[in-house]
Amino acid sequence: MTALKAATLAVAVVALATLAAPAPLVRAATDQQIACTFTVHVRFSPGISARLERIRIDSPQPGTASCAGTWSGRAVGGDGLVTFAGDAIGNCPASTIDSTTSLDLPLAGGGRAHIDIPLRSGRVGETIYGTGTEPSHPASVLATGSPDAGQNCVVTPITGITVQGRVVVGPWS
Repeated sequence: MTALKAATLAVAVVALATLAAPAPLVRAATDQQIACTFTVHVRFSPGISARLERIRIDSPQPGTASCAGTWSGRAVGGDGLVTFAGDAIGNCPASTIDSTTSLDLPLAGGGRAHIDIPLRSGRVGETIYGTGTEPSHPASVLATGSPDAGQNCVVTPITGITVQGRVVVGPWS
């Protein structure tokens, strides 16, 4: 096993253990806590390569988010949308990322919850992990994915990855 694969596996195991433990939903009507699984295509510009550089991250199209929980005292009422936007400094093995994950979720009985979650995160290989940057608004994300066809980082920069993962938000009050 290469050092990069071992590091990626170690980060993924620790992050999964952190996210796997279900947190109890807080019961007060104003409490806000949501757990989502998502799939989204993330774009990197100018691309992840062997060269250490600044990289812009975004989602050219919203991905899907399947969520459970409450927001503003109301149950989330079905599947919603997820996007990512931010900046990174990194290269093939790893990056540090400052980003915002945005959720647009339907609420039971009508209306939508628009939630922007600032994250400090990182990437080791193709695993993205992170935690919320605001102590009053706890959040975490863990995602893995595969680069677009023909992209391998060393020869051809990675300009896109389709990621699947989990984001947990809250409790916010």
